[in-house]
Amino acid sequence: MNFNSFGFTSFNLPLLRELNPMVVQGDNTSLIGLIVIVAIIIGVIAIGGRAQGGKSSKRSKNSGKFKKSTFRKQAAAMGLNKVQLNTLENLMERYRVPNPYLLFTHPKNLDQLLQHGMNDIETQVSSDKIKDSQKLTLFRIKQKVERNSNKAGSVKATKQLQPGQKIVINPQTGGKYPVKVLTNLKDAIGVQIPDSPTGQVRLNKGIPVKVFFWKNNGQGFSFMSKILGYTKIRGNTALLLKHTNMVKEAQQRRFRRKELNRPTYCYPVRVITTGVGKAKKKKAFVESKNGSLGTILEVSSGGCSIKTTYPLKRGELIKIDFETYKGNPVSGYGKVVSMTKVRPMGGIMHVQFTRLSQKFMNRINSFVYEM
Repeated sequence: MNFNSFGFTSFNLPLLRELNPMVVQGDNTSLIGLIVIVAIIIGVIAIGGRAQGGKSSKRSKNSGKFKKSTFRKQAAAMGLNKVQLNTLENLMERYRVPNPYLLFTHPKNLDQLLQHGMNDIETQVSSDKIKDSQKLTLFRIKQKVERNSNKAGSVKATKQLQPGQKIVINPQTGGKYPVKVLTNLKDAIGVQIPDSPTGQVRLNKGIPVKVFFWKNNGQGFSFMSKILGYTKIRGNTALLLKHTNMVKEAQQRRFRRKELNRPTYCYPVRVITTGVGKAKKKKAFVESKNGSLGTILEVSSGGCSIKTTYPLKRGELIKIDFETYKGNPVSGYGKVVSMTKVRPMGGIMHVQFTRLSQKFMNRINSFVYEM
């Protein structure tokens, strides 16, 4: 009999007798029969195990199978409309995305697919207007997914803040100062010394401060703290803020912002009312002779912040001309929603765009999302 057919290694009976004294030397037939029975049992168990493993593997494979209905439910939860969903599904099919669900949980996967879409648009034989509309659809997909995806990275305590995080300090004594986190210590957060046109701002120990910051997806947070003093960090003086576990979620920004720090020309926009009754009309005109130079600190497709010597007041209308980078001009209209004074003169205007073409909006989005 060939025992190799059962998966056993060949051996000889004399060796078996030496290893096992309980085996009766003269009963070779009984011994062979016993081995055959054991081999059959082992073979049956092995075959059953393979079958069970195959079923388990099949169940596992089926459980991870892509279902369009499930994907569309997730897309709806992200806020995607029909056009945006169809655009995303067409890109998924064209570039054979292996796991579409990751588009909603892994930003790099979505960015890579949308970049393919941008490249496709550039190669199309279409009008600039159509291309701008298609590009804006891709950016809207990115913005909605970023804003509505799971809030991994939600901050509950200040010990979670990472070096480089931008924050805004609002001392009880007045003023708003944008600074960066330098280090996160056991008992305090070390941040940059607030700056102003006249130099660094020294805040006294014990002063209560309110702090704001935003994550990349636009989710805002705030917390109360106080000044603990100053210390040296890698040779530089840092302001120390007291830790807290009471970080609260603030209103979420609709669009991601990015630091720009480029010059801009600002022009007041005045509205003149003519006629009476049904003939009454409002007309806006730009005071091009009263323009002033400023600096755009941050920008998004929804608005920007501008530092200037001659800021407009809250509620006033404005025209803005700037470049996201050299040779990439943007021009738009907006409304000043708030203004923070800066010593010794001037201030920072927070502007909401009220009129911005798709072309210029795409230029801003290209800068913000680096697409």
